[in-house]
Amino acid sequence: MIRLPKSGTWEISAAGGAVAVGAFLRLDSYSSVPYRAPNPDEWNWAWAGLSQLLGMPPTAWTIFWKAYPPSVLVAPPAPYTLPLVHPWVDAPPLFSWLIGALAWLDGDRTLNDVISDPTPRLFGILLSLVAMVLAYGLGRLALGVFPSLVGLWLLAIAPIPVLLDRLVAAEQLIAVLLLAACLAVYQLRRTPDDRRWLGLLFGCCLVAPWVKAPGLVVGISAVLLLLARRQFRIAALAGGITIASQAVVLVYTASLDWHSYTAEVAIRASQLSALTGYRFITNSTGFDGQQALDGWWLLGWLGLAEFLGRRRGDSDLMAVPAVVYLILMLGTAADYSAGYGWYRLAVMPLVYLAAGRFLWLAVWELSWVRLGIAASLGLATAANWAVPLHIKFDAINMGFIVLLAVLPALIALAVPRLRTYAHGWGVALLAAIVPVSLLEVANLAYIYGS
Repeated sequence: MIRLPKSGTWEISAAGGAVAVGAFLRLDSYSSVPYRAPNPDEWNWAWAGLSQLLGMPPTAWTIFWKAYPPSVLVAPPAPYTLPLVHPWVDAPPLFSWLIGALAWLDGDRTLNDVISDPTPRLFGILLSLVAMVLAYGLGRLALGVFPSLVGLWLLAIAPIPVLLDRLVAAEQLIAVLLLAACLAVYQLRRTPDDRRWLGLLFGCCLVAPWVKAPGLVVGISAVLLLLARRQFRIAALAGGITIASQAVVLVYTASLDWHSYTAEVAIRASQLSALTGYRFITNSTGFDGQQALDGWWLLGWLGLAEFLGRRRGDSDLMAVPAVVYLILMLGTAADYSAGYGWYRLAVMPLVYLAAGRFLWLAVWELSWVRLGIAASLGLATAANWAVPLHIKFDAINMGFIVLLAVLPALIALAVPRLRTYAHGWGVALLAAIVPVSLLEVANLAYIYGS
């Protein structure tokens, strides 16, 4: 069994409170924000799976319709424009099977039923809550209690994670599998013969390629993390299972329609760009026509870079998977999709844990540099909702906010005997993120509503 450091009631309350608040925020308005049109990705997963349960070939819409013969193109219902095709070979089948089964259990039997049914979003929300719990467990082991609590609360209440977790996205399942695999690697570094953790790791490596192509991040990350500790046997087994699983996925997909599959691979390859990785980190996040800035996401990548520089303890359990996923994006995502929010869900818990550690160290160390960076990137997130909140970010109020953030560090530097009070001020500023985030979440409909 995994051995966590001893915790008290206060920690259970703090972590449990974060998950409870996160659940409430995600469930509130989940069926209307973000609105379901014009992007049909959510119902596409459901119909791809439900169509098979109803005895049809896997059917769904695609942006790669030129790869399919004209005879299988079907006009979609209004207001959608991209054609439906069959058999659909855009993605591995597992996630569509899961969502299709959920839609069937909810009584859906037709495409119009699926389009008007927000119930599958509950599955996405459930996966996001599981990811929160796993992320906190991993962060607590690798980073410590307080940095992980900050990261957990940030993940629970920041507006972009709240919004994206209301979607139905395969990356939500990849995130759970990746976190579970990282927890298994942590324990196998200490007890390499524990069959329970070996089973969990190998199961995650086996299942992830069936979710979506970027699911390879699970197996590749596990191999690299194990090789770093010279655990060659387990690494070889994890790598072999990942390769075998991916090979079966490719054979299965190609068997549905070899011509369409190869034509689609060629189209995807022609759309790759060297800028995809850069834009994945820096671009605004969202989906078609609905974009917002996420300063906490960028702060997290700064924190991940710091992990790689220090190479302490088990922080590589967060940094390595994030970098592997970034590299995989270069080969699996078109340049125009680099800012699509659902792609970020797979590693968002890891990135937000890194952001939480950065924020905690800013307060604990009373570093004006860290506090200044955090304030600047926090402003970037808040600026999305400045208009509905009637806030104007001009030079005066932005300067005031940054000064307020760095003042505890400046006081501690100038008057060391006031360091204890400066720490209290810093903690208060950290706690202020909660009401500010709640205010931002309350205005999600401004950008992403109907």
